[in-house]
Amino acid sequence: MSETTTYLPPQIFQSWISSYEEDEEDVRVYRTAEFQFPPARFREKLNFKENGEFILTVPAATDGDQEILGTWESSVKDKILVQFPNSEIEGFILHIILIEEEILKVRRFPIEP
Repeated sequence: MSETTTYLPPQIFQSWISSYEEDEEDVRVYRTAEFQFPPARFREKLNFKENGEFILTVPAATDGDQEILGTWESSVKDKILVQFPNSEIEGFILHIILIEEEILKVRRFPIEP
């Protein structure tokens, strides 16, 4: 396990699917795939890999899903810097509000220049 991963809760290392119906103001809610989501055309996905890779799934122009590869790093237990060095997608900072086995609540902030 790399030094970066030791700061984050082990539950983070999986795929998280947007449960936007549960969002509260600026807090975004994500759940694991086992959750019974109501029907939706698209749901954003976040996937954290222990090796520092990050996959963001967004809607594609052709009505499918597009995976954007990036990286994450963290030096504290509740903040994650996500970047997309080979993409036009802007990186962001995730502040973990709550993480349990089946739910993740975060605030997303832009990276300050």
